[in-house]
Amino acid sequence: MNKRDLGAIAGITIFVFLAARMWTGLDTPDSSFYTSLALFGDQITDRAPFDSYYWTRLGYIAPVMVLTSLTSPEIGFAIYRFILIAVIVASINSILQRFAPSATTLTRTYLTTAAATSTVILSYLGNPYLTGFILAATCAVIALVATRHIGLLILAGAIVGWSAQVNPAGSILVATLFVATALFHQQRLRAYLYSALAAIAVFLAFIGIGMLFFPGLSWWETFNATREMNLSDFASTSLVWLTDISLLVPLAVLVLAIALWWTDRTNNAYRFAFVISSVTLGFFLVFSPLMGGIALEAPMYQAMLWPPAMIAAVLLFSTLRVQQWWIYVLSI
Repeated sequence: MNKRDLGAIAGITIFVFLAARMWTGLDTPDSSFYTSLALFGDQITDRAPFDSYYWTRLGYIAPVMVLTSLTSPEIGFAIYRFILIAVIVASINSILQRFAPSATTLTRTYLTTAAATSTVILSYLGNPYLTGFILAATCAVIALVATRHIGLLILAGAIVGWSAQVNPAGSILVATLFVATALFHQQRLRAYLYSALAAIAVFLAFIGIGMLFFPGLSWWETFNATREMNLSDFASTSLVWLTDISLLVPLAVLVLAIALWWTDRTNNAYRFAFVISSVTLGFFLVFSPLMGGIALEAPMYQAMLWPPAMIAAVLLFSTLRVQQWWIYVLSI
């Protein structure tokens, strides 16, 4: 990565960080719960009449608790948000360098900025809900696995394990995209093994951290209790997501990816855009019914569609041919 790209990543990160402040808000009561737990820890759970799964999201609570205790609540949350933004921006730029090496620094800068400033992404980067971490983890895992470097693959596995301690449903998506990207690059079996071991180690490490931050509570017992929840109670009785026009965005990206891949099946950017776009949408169509239908209906889960869609979109627009293709469409 050259100095220009590093400078561009730093500039975009600062810009998005400042822009995300305008979108900061509490999306659901859950956002307030996680904020309180990250600030006060077991002072909250000790006063609760019964255990709840909220405290088990240690992958979010523990880092933010450390940051806020070392600084202040406002600065701690700001640092956490800045890190997430930096990860997303650097990951998108890295993917462009990997799959569109002929693109100029200016082109990569423009496309990275366009992807990172999606209002869906901005909303959950400025929200203390768990989704922001999953958005960053998705981008990071795709970028790290695409490097084909064994050390970075192990780091990607660690992120998958970390994600499982933030949002279990989101971590399954992250893991699915890990496998899809690894298969695309024909990774060896040992890469999967080392990455899986890293994921397990990080997952268990957070359980140990939970014993320090929330003494007296059992992660396993609380997690098992949540399995009794009926997620369909939180979803509509009909498929209301079919009328949600926002879902047309990832669908449109998939259609465009199919069209361009069909015209040039040797183009790696088109092929990879098609893979991550189709895998993500396929995952949600299969997984949503298993979650009682909320994955495609609830905004905090819908937002997880956006990083793969934005990455696929910038890959498609990173080539001159797609620019000419759009000129042709507009002329019609």
